[in-house]
Amino acid sequence: MRFGMRNRARDDRGQALVEFALVAPILILMVVAVWEIAHAWQAYQTITDAGREAARNAVVDESICDFAVKPTFCPASPATRRDVLDALMNQRLGESGLYMANVQTSGTGCAGGGSWANACVAPAGDLTAVSTGEAVVVTVRYQHGLRVIGALLSWATGDRFIELKSEFVMRKE
Repeated sequence: MRFGMRNRARDDRGQALVEFALVAPILILMVVAVWEIAHAWQAYQTITDAGREAARNAVVDESICDFAVKPTFCPASPATRRDVLDALMNQRLGESGLYMANVQTSGTGCAGGGSWANACVAPAGDLTAVSTGEAVVVTVRYQHGLRVIGALLSWATGDRFIELKSEFVMRKE
Protein backbone atom coordinates (compact mmCIF):
# COMPACT_ATOMS: atom_id res chain seq x y z
CA MET A 1 0.00 0.00 0.00
CA ARG A 2 2.75 2.45 0.85
CA PHE A 3 4.54 1.62 -2.34
CA GLY A 4 1.46 2.62 -4.41
CA MET A 5 1.27 6.02 -2.67
CA ARG A 6 4.86 6.84 -3.60
CA ASN A 7 4.23 6.11 -7.28
CA ARG A 8 1.16 8.32 -7.28
CA ALA A 9 3.07 11.21 -5.68
CA ARG A 10 5.81 10.81 -8.25
CA ASP A 11 3.21 11.07 -11.08
CA ASP A 12 1.93 14.50 -9.86
CA ARG A 13 5.30 16.27 -9.92
CA GLY A 14 4.89 17.95 -13.36
CA GLN A 15 1.33 19.05 -12.82
CA ALA A 16 2.19 22.68 -11.86
CA LEU A 17 4.43 23.06 -14.92
CA VAL A 18 1.71 21.79 -17.25
CA GLU A 19 -0.89 24.10 -15.67
CA PHE A 20 1.46 27.07 -16.01
CA ALA A 21 2.14 26.18 -19.66
CA LEU A 22 -1.61 26.21 -20.32
CA VAL A 23 -2.33 29.47 -18.46
CA ALA A 24 0.78 31.53 -19.39
CA PRO A 25 -0.22 32.31 -23.01
CA ILE A 26 -3.61 33.57 -21.83
CA LEU A 27 -1.99 35.78 -19.20
CA ILE A 28 0.53 37.16 -21.70
CA LEU A 29 -2.27 37.89 -24.17
CA MET A 30 -4.21 39.76 -21.48
CA VAL A 31 -1.17 41.87 -20.55
CA VAL A 32 -0.52 42.72 -24.20
CA ALA A 33 -4.21 43.58 -24.71
CA VAL A 34 -4.10 46.00 -21.77
CA TRP A 35 -0.96 47.59 -23.25
CA GLU A 36 -2.64 47.96 -26.66
CA ILE A 37 -5.75 49.52 -25.14
CA ALA A 38 -3.60 51.94 -23.13
CA HIS A 39 -1.71 52.95 -26.29
CA ALA A 40 -5.01 53.50 -28.16
CA TRP A 41 -6.30 55.59 -25.24
CA GLN A 42 -3.16 57.73 -25.37
CA ALA A 43 -3.72 58.30 -29.10
CA TYR A 44 -7.35 59.23 -28.44
CA GLN A 45 -6.33 61.71 -25.75
CA THR A 46 -3.80 63.24 -28.16
CA ILE A 47 -6.32 63.79 -30.96
CA THR A 48 -8.82 65.12 -28.42
CA ASP A 49 -6.30 67.63 -27.10
CA ALA A 50 -5.28 68.73 -30.61
CA GLY A 51 -8.88 69.16 -31.72
CA ARG A 52 -9.89 71.09 -28.62
CA GLU A 53 -6.91 73.41 -28.91
CA ALA A 54 -7.54 74.00 -32.62
CA ALA A 55 -11.24 74.74 -32.01
CA ARG A 56 -10.39 77.20 -29.25
CA ASN A 57 -7.79 78.91 -31.43
CA ALA A 58 -10.32 79.15 -34.28
CA VAL A 59 -12.92 81.08 -32.28
CA VAL A 60 -10.80 83.48 -30.25
CA ASP A 61 -10.11 86.90 -31.69
CA GLU A 62 -6.35 86.64 -31.42
CA SER A 63 -4.40 83.78 -32.86
CA ILE A 64 -1.83 82.08 -30.67
CA CYS A 65 0.74 83.19 -33.25
CA ASP A 66 -0.21 86.87 -32.79
CA PHE A 67 1.45 87.03 -29.38
CA ALA A 68 4.88 88.54 -28.87
CA VAL A 69 6.39 85.18 -27.89
CA LYS A 70 5.35 82.86 -30.71
CA PRO A 71 5.32 79.08 -30.40
CA THR A 72 7.81 77.27 -32.60
CA PHE A 73 5.11 75.78 -34.84
CA CYS A 74 3.82 79.14 -36.08
CA PRO A 75 4.15 79.56 -39.86
CA ALA A 76 6.01 82.48 -41.36
CA SER A 77 3.95 85.64 -41.55
CA PRO A 78 1.65 86.65 -43.06
CA ALA A 79 -0.31 83.60 -41.96
CA THR A 80 -4.01 82.97 -42.17
CA ARG A 81 -5.88 81.50 -39.24
CA ARG A 82 -6.18 78.22 -41.19
CA ASP A 83 -2.39 78.10 -41.61
CA VAL A 84 -2.01 78.48 -37.85
CA LEU A 85 -4.53 75.69 -37.17
CA ASP A 86 -2.77 73.50 -39.73
CA ALA A 87 0.58 74.04 -38.02
CA LEU A 88 -0.92 73.64 -34.55
CA MET A 89 -2.55 70.29 -35.32
CA ASN A 90 0.51 69.05 -37.22
CA GLN A 91 2.69 69.89 -34.25
CA ARG A 92 0.36 68.43 -31.60
CA LEU A 93 -0.32 65.20 -33.46
CA GLY A 94 3.26 64.80 -34.67
CA GLU A 95 4.99 65.40 -31.34
CA SER A 96 3.06 62.59 -29.71
CA GLY A 97 4.49 60.00 -32.08
CA LEU A 98 1.30 59.32 -34.02
CA TYR A 99 1.93 58.20 -37.58
CA MET A 100 0.59 60.85 -39.92
CA ALA A 101 0.51 60.28 -43.65
CA ASN A 102 -1.88 63.13 -44.20
CA VAL A 103 -3.37 65.89 -42.08
CA GLN A 104 -5.97 68.05 -43.77
CA THR A 105 -7.67 71.11 -42.36
CA SER A 106 -10.25 71.67 -45.06
CA GLY A 107 -13.98 71.21 -45.04
CA THR A 108 -13.73 68.65 -47.83
CA GLY A 109 -11.48 66.33 -45.79
CA CYS A 110 -14.16 65.63 -43.19
CA ALA A 111 -15.26 62.37 -44.77
CA GLY A 112 -12.31 60.38 -43.42
CA GLY A 113 -11.33 57.35 -45.43
CA GLY A 114 -7.96 56.48 -46.84
CA SER A 115 -5.63 58.62 -44.82
CA TRP A 116 -4.03 57.66 -41.52
CA ALA A 117 -4.82 60.95 -39.83
CA ASN A 118 -7.51 63.33 -40.93
CA ALA A 119 -8.34 66.62 -39.28
CA CYS A 120 -10.84 69.04 -40.70
CA VAL A 121 -12.16 72.43 -39.75
CA ALA A 122 -15.54 73.66 -40.93
CA PRO A 123 -16.49 76.15 -42.29
CA ALA A 124 -14.07 75.99 -45.17
CA GLY A 125 -12.11 79.05 -46.19
CA ASP A 126 -10.51 81.78 -44.13
CA LEU A 127 -11.61 81.59 -40.52
CA THR A 128 -11.26 85.35 -39.97
CA ALA A 129 -14.63 85.70 -41.72
CA VAL A 130 -16.40 83.65 -39.01
CA SER A 131 -18.97 85.95 -37.46
CA THR A 132 -20.08 86.14 -33.84
CA GLY A 133 -22.35 83.24 -32.92
CA GLU A 134 -21.24 81.09 -35.84
CA ALA A 135 -20.03 77.60 -34.99
CA VAL A 136 -16.63 76.25 -35.86
CA VAL A 137 -16.45 72.45 -36.00
CA VAL A 138 -13.12 70.67 -35.66
CA THR A 139 -13.14 66.95 -36.37
CA VAL A 140 -10.07 64.78 -35.96
CA ARG A 141 -10.05 61.17 -37.15
CA TYR A 142 -7.17 58.81 -36.66
CA GLN A 143 -6.86 55.19 -37.72
CA HIS A 144 -4.90 53.59 -34.90
CA GLY A 145 -2.98 50.48 -35.87
CA LEU A 146 -2.99 47.71 -33.32
CA ARG A 147 0.41 46.04 -33.33
CA VAL A 148 0.05 42.71 -31.56
CA ILE A 149 -3.67 42.34 -31.00
CA GLY A 150 -4.17 43.56 -34.57
CA ALA A 151 -3.09 40.17 -35.89
CA LEU A 152 -5.94 38.51 -34.00
CA LEU A 153 -8.30 41.31 -34.96
CA SER A 154 -7.42 41.03 -38.64
CA TRP A 155 -7.99 37.30 -38.48
CA ALA A 156 -11.47 37.90 -37.06
CA THR A 157 -12.54 41.08 -38.90
CA GLY A 158 -10.02 41.54 -41.71
CA ASP A 159 -8.76 44.91 -40.37
CA ARG A 160 -5.87 45.75 -38.02
CA PHE A 161 -7.06 49.30 -37.33
CA ILE A 162 -9.60 51.01 -35.14
CA GLU A 163 -10.85 54.49 -35.96
CA LEU A 164 -10.60 57.08 -33.24
CA LYS A 165 -12.71 60.21 -33.71
CA SER A 166 -12.97 63.41 -31.74
CA GLU A 167 -15.19 66.35 -32.67
CA PHE A 168 -15.51 69.80 -31.14
CA VAL A 169 -18.05 72.53 -31.79
CA MET A 170 -17.28 76.00 -30.50
CA ARG A 171 -19.11 79.22 -31.25
CA LYS A 172 -17.39 82.50 -31.78
CA GLU A 173 -18.43 84.98 -29.13
